[in-house]
Order: sequence, then structure tokens, then C-alpha cells
Amino acid sequence: MARFRAFTAGIDAEDILQEAILRALTSRSCPAGLKMEYFLMAVMRSIASAIIARRKRDEARYCSELDLVVSPLAPDDACEIAERAAAWRQAFDDVVAGSPEIERVVDGIDQGLCGRALAEFANTDRARLASVRKAIKRNVNSICVELIKLDKAA
Repeated sequence: MARFRAFTAGIDAEDILQEAILRALTSRSCPAGLKMEYFLMAVMRSIASAIIARRKRDEARYCSELDLVVSPLAPDDACEIAERAAAWRQAFDDVVAGSPEIERVVDGIDQGLCGRALAEFANTDRARLASVRKAIKRNVNSICVELIKLDKAA
């Protein structure tokens, strides 16, 4: 999750993970019953969102102050970014595999839900939730192998 959030924010994965741990230990309080990994994922999401928002604000301010047009990326960089984004979108679609149930569970996990709260959010019982999570893990494992091969090829 740190690698994904770091990719979206354009920073190093280790940096965002360390910042999340630091914030969790100093300035944030984890709700009772929430697993620490889910709490850290939420903190990383918050950090990445703040970085992206700040970057957009700064870019807009600098462009308006200097009345400059932001130069587009070099064609090779733009192409690589587009290819990677398409690969990640396709990977997520492959994980979901057209199942609204899997999509609800993934959305609930992204919101930091687990256990009974996740089952209620996904509109299922806990036994079915366990089956859906196993299916998600199987899908992710097979898809990650392909993404790692793609990354090594680049």
C-alpha cells in the first residue's frame, strides 16, 4: 500500500511509510478495534492526498503568478506514465473481475473497515466475506506477478 500511495503522490515509498508510522505514534489516535495496518493505510492515504493537493495548489499559484504555461512532459515520459497507469487500471479491474461484491469489499478495505463493519458495508455475512477476501488475495497474487514482470521489463 505504501508503494501505491507513494506512486500516486510521486514520492518514495519508504518516506511515506515512515511518515505514517511517525504520525501514528505522535499525533494520531487509532480507534479501538481497528487493525494497525488499516490505520496506517488511512494515514498514508491522508499524507498522499495532502501532497497531491499541495502540489496542485502550488502549481496553480506559480503559473498564475508568473503567467507561465506549464511545459508538458517529454513524449517518452508521458508515454511511460500513460502505459503504467493503464496497466494499474487494468490490474485493478482484473482484481475486481466484474464482481460488485468484490468491489464493495475492496472499497470498504480502502476506507479502513474490517470484520463486522466490513461485512455490513459489503452487505454480506462474515463467512462470505472470508471467501471474498480469499478470492481477492488469489486475484492479487496472480496479477502482481504480471505487474512485477512489467516493472522489471521497464
